[in-house]
Formats: sequence, structure tokens, C-alpha cells
Amino acid sequence: MRPHRFALLFAALLTAGCADYAVTFNDRTLYTPPALFSDFSLADEALRECVIQHIIDQEVTSADELTLLDCSQAGITDLTRLEVFTGLTRVRLSGNAIEDVTPLTAATGLEILLLANNRIDDPAPLFALDALERLDLSGNDRMTCPSSRLKIAELNLPEHC
Repeated sequence: MRPHRFALLFAALLTAGCADYAVTFNDRTLYTPPALFSDFSLADEALRECVIQHIIDQEVTSADELTLLDCSQAGITDLTRLEVFTGLTRVRLSGNAIEDVTPLTAATGLEILLLANNRIDDPAPLFALDALERLDLSGNDRMTCPSSRLKIAELNLPEHC
């Protein structure tokens, strides 16, 4: 094998095995991993901490790459500015104190949404999410019940509905 081919093969193997590290050779940067997404602000501190942890765990480099969010029992009250995460497909926010679900409607590919035991009054904005297959709204005792049959395959409503 020619020396320059060996060097290229070595560099390729090195960068593949060190995806989370910057690789330099003779003070020349060969590879820099993409930075984690941080260009967002959330009003709710508990939600912000949970989102940050998921960005780290999922190695998210852009807002639309965050697909899974599990922030149950986290003390969340406000979803304001969660709209930036349009790639969400599975969200679990059960056991919080959420009232307004409107920010979730930006995630048009949302398939699973678990919102049991919150303080949701009006779930109507969620019913426009076409990809939604599973929606759990049980335990939201103040919620206005839907007036028509919904096309969600698995729907759990509060007992008063």
C-alpha cells in the first residue's frame, strides 16, 4: 500500500472512531464534530433542563433533530417556545401542570403524545395533528371534552368525557 493511501485510510479510521472529538494532524484540523443545538430559550426552567438533557443524549445538532422528549413528573407548567422543535414525534409530559398545549402543534409529525394528569382545559389544537396515533389526556379533570369523534387510533380521555 502506498504511504499516502495508508495515511488517508488511517485518518478515515481515526475520524470514524472519534466522532465526538476534534481530530488534528500537525496543527491542522482534519475533523470537527458538529456542535450540539443550543439556539433556543424556553420560559419554563424545568422544561429547559429536560430539553437540554435530551439534546445531549440524542446528540442533537439542529432543532428538527430532536424527535423524542420525555419530561414526565418534571414540574413543567409552560410549553412556550417549544415550537422550535418541529421534529418531535414522541412526547411524554404526563404528571406536570401544563395548561396550554398550543406550542405542541408545531410538531406536525407528532405520533405519540402523552399528557395524562396535567391541567389542560382545551385540547382542541392537538386534534389538528394529522400524524397523531396515540394521545393520552386522562386525568385532565378540567378539560373540555371533544364534541365529535376523533381519528386518533388510541385516545385516552378523562373519565368525565
